[in-house]
Amino acid sequence: MTDRMLVIGTMLAVAALVWHVYALPLGNPYYGLFNNGVDLDVYRAGGAVIRDGSSLYDGPVVFGMDFTYTPFAALAFVPLTVFSMVTAKALWWTVTLAALIALAGRCLLALGYRNTVRTWMFALPLALVCTVLEPVRTTIWLGQINIFLALLIVWDLTRAPTAPLRGAGVGIAAGIKLTPVFFLVYLACTRQWRALGVAAGAFAATVAIGFAARPADAWSYWSKQITTPERVGAVDSPANQSVNGFLAQLLRFFDVRRYTV
Repeated sequence: MTDRMLVIGTMLAVAALVWHVYALPLGNPYYGLFNNGVDLDVYRAGGAVIRDGSSLYDGPVVFGMDFTYTPFAALAFVPLTVFSMVTAKALWWTVTLAALIALAGRCLLALGYRNTVRTWMFALPLALVCTVLEPVRTTIWLGQINIFLALLIVWDLTRAPTAPLRGAGVGIAAGIKLTPVFFLVYLACTRQWRALGVAAGAFAATVAIGFAARPADAWSYWSKQITTPERVGAVDSPANQSVNGFLAQLLRFFDVRRYTV
């Protein structure tokens, strides 16, 4: 890691901070980087449902919003209910930024940089620069778990092929939020059979834990809720950037053109 890279990284990090102050001001009551956190509200509400013993999926858990994650995820969110909402948000965003720095550092190591203090010094401004990217900023703004899952997956898959339980991180991440199931497909396509087996086993373990702790909720989720994307929001919403959302928006576009041409 050269001095020039550190200087450039620091300059870009300062530019990113200036962008946060003036482009979408931190003090904006809604769009400010730390002034939303609605997903964190849902996570805490899911954990509270676990503590209260009520149902996760029979209706909204907070602010008219449903809990859309797995029962295993709700169990993982229980510790968030120990803190007040203000404290939980402060801790969540602090740990999120720490995870983003760790993710940047892990990527640098995977690219061949040495594990030195200078490398991690560069990871800090690199992480700050990443906060201006839409997926990262939105994740922080909404208080989402995505950065933690990305760190878990990248750490797991950048370990040596012979590393103990390589693939477990992928399976656990998929057990919390289904999107990382994609990486099981990746492991299959790249013929990493050992890691694939471990990942599948870890994912199955999260499902089993959900059934053991919350059998009714687990049955509801895996037999019904998993095939109901409307619980998250309108499938054709511009905010839905999944493949399913893209196809829904494309079909709506052609449908509108049919009636306006």
